Amino acid sequence: MHCDSVVFGICFVKQAAAASAFQPSLFAFPQFMSALALLAVVYTVTDIRYRFRVLVSPFPLFELTLPLLVVIGLATLLTDVWLREGWLVPNISFLTAARWEALSAALFLALAMMWIFYGYVRPPRFGKLNGFRYAHTLYRIILKGSESELPVIADELGRSAKRLIMLSTLDPPRYARPQPGESSGWRAWLERRLARRMTAGRCAHDILLMIGNRKFCRYMVSSAPGTAIEFFKYAAKRRMHGLPLGQFAKNICAEAIVNKDSNLYHEDEGYESGYFGYVKPFSEALFGSFELVESLGERFGSPLDVGYASTRRWDADQVGVYTRAALITIRSYLKERRNLYSHSFALSRALHSVGSMCSGIYLLDIAQTDPVAKDTQEKFRIAIEFVGETVKAIEEEAKEGLEIGSLRVRNREALTQSFLDHLADLAFDLLFKVATIKGGGEDFDFAMWDLQHNTAWVGIFEHHESGAARNALAFKVRRLLYDEIRELDTMPHYKPAKILGLCLYTMGLTSGPKSNIDRYSRPLHKAVLSWTRRNYLRLVKTSPDVAAACLVGSVSFDGANRRLVKAYAKGLDHEPQRTYLPLDPIAQTDIPADSG
Repeated sequence: MHCDSVVFGICFVKQAAAASAFQPSLFAFPQFMSALALLAVVYTVTDIRYRFRVLVSPFPLFELTLPLLVVIGLATLLTDVWLREGWLVPNISFLTAARWEALSAALFLALAMMWIFYGYVRPPRFGKLNGFRYAHTLYRIILKGSESELPVIADELGRSAKRLIMLSTLDPPRYARPQPGESSGWRAWLERRLARRMTAGRCAHDILLMIGNRKFCRYMVSSAPGTAIEFFKYAAKRRMHGLPLGQFAKNICAEAIVNKDSNLYHEDEGYESGYFGYVKPFSEALFGSFELVESLGERFGSPLDVGYASTRRWDADQVGVYTRAALITIRSYLKERRNLYSHSFALSRALHSVGSMCSGIYLLDIAQTDPVAKDTQEKFRIAIEFVGETVKAIEEEAKEGLEIGSLRVRNREALTQSFLDHLADLAFDLLFKVATIKGGGEDFDFAMWDLQHNTAWVGIFEHHESGAARNALAFKVRRLLYDEIRELDTMPHYKPAKILGLCLYTMGLTSGPKSNIDRYSRPLHKAVLSWTRRNYLRLVKTSPDVAAACLVGSVSFDGANRRLVKAYAKGLDHEPQRTYLPLDPIAQTDIPADSG
């Protein structure tokens, strides 16, 4: 064999420059530059979804791409120059010029195929191998806050929801670092696996905190509601309730209510929304598992714990969506617990939130017809309907064996109150709020009657249907109202005065014949008339301002004849119809010594 040179026992020969110059090439430097330019163009126009997938691949594909391209480019360039200059080449039978070029082409093809595989064929998910890269890449994208990237990443995140829930822990375990020389063999392998799992758990924990970003939740609600469904579905299924999903749950709910094109608004009723109105995938995922909602609520992070700063800006439609969502959780509570005495922090705060959404009604002039006044009245009507729908849900479960419990509560400060007691507190709070409204103008009495009687009083007390739950709620609300009125005996102030005025105005000054409609309010009516007959003149003597606050609407005081008068609408008559409540004369012993 002819050798032009021998180096370390390897035979080198010269290749003819002319022959190599015109020899067809498999993968020369020009082909490499063309392919590289095409790859750069494809990467530039590629959507953020596929770039994200490459960045979070199980091994650092993006970091290895540049070194490999440099190596392949230098190899092709050096090969072309070497062969064209006719420099010495090793005379090895299996390493020909064609095979050397094929090796460079194979490396470039493998790199391109890896990008296609992880970008399109089998996109990576969060796992133990890519946990840190996944968390770091997601952190940079959320921090950047691009309006074009966040919706895409929110949708892509749904593919890893199950693994994030399974791998994340509230407090990832800390394993002792092995000392040098201690670990070997199977023990070293086990420790590496434990360390890898620990890192993945911490990264998953941080990711669950990252997705609670308000802006990220906004785009998830509008563009990727399926991702939120996946997170809550797996969290409820695995019963991993110690996860840091509180901020995510609150912000998802808040953004879904603010966005009137979200799925919450399209899952109201089946006859209006079709299939999704019956199935309610988004609503059931967020609010359908009471166990999950309550576990998040123990840390003030349930979907129902929307901040007051957000709820005070809601209009009537948004309040209606919130109450409908709360009803889903209440029905789940009734089915899972089967006990109204099982205290729920999340539901207690939800009931309080519904009441606070109507807190501005005392500023309302109900004779007004502007949109703000109408919206305030509509929010109050929705709150009253929420109480009725909740009682209806309890009634349905009572038919299946749910125990209503005792009617009377001896200690209202104790945590042993039932859910029905908290609902009665909400009903009482709504009645007090509507009793404090203002008014004016010639349409004042009709508007006030419509709101206080037709909406509030009828919604709480006057129903054709009967049942154990409705009877229990009416009893508890009656007791709350009468106990409040009895405070006028010892410490007259304006709150019980407003309650007394509401009762006299809505129920009237005379007790008519028994009716099936007013059977829930009749006991209270008799008690209020009896107390007013015996104590109103004393109240006029001791606290005239408080006594005047008891007169609501068309109810007035006739001091000359010592009676209360209620005037009704005149209609076609010459004079309006009136009813009277004679007042018992005041005794000297009924007046405190310091009354003046």
